[in-house]
Amino acid sequence: MHVTSQVGNSNSSRIKAIISDDPIRRRVLEIVRSLNLPDCWIGAGFVRNAILDHLHGSSASRVSTDYEHCELS
Repeated sequence: MHVTSQVGNSNSSRIKAIISDDPIRRRVLEIVRSLNLPDCWIGAGFVRNAILDHLHGSSASRVSTDYEHCELS
């Protein structure tokens, strides 16, 4: 395996763990999945804020309305 792939996999796992440990963000993702929308994107700020909160030891911040696109039809 290439070193870059190992780093990417490691970061991906860490990001997933950070989001999973945040009950509000985890619930938002569960709700989006349960809607079975044909297209829906969570914005980068959703992930960025979770990572920054984690890195700075802050309690989970409010989840922004950074949802890029949700199509209901």
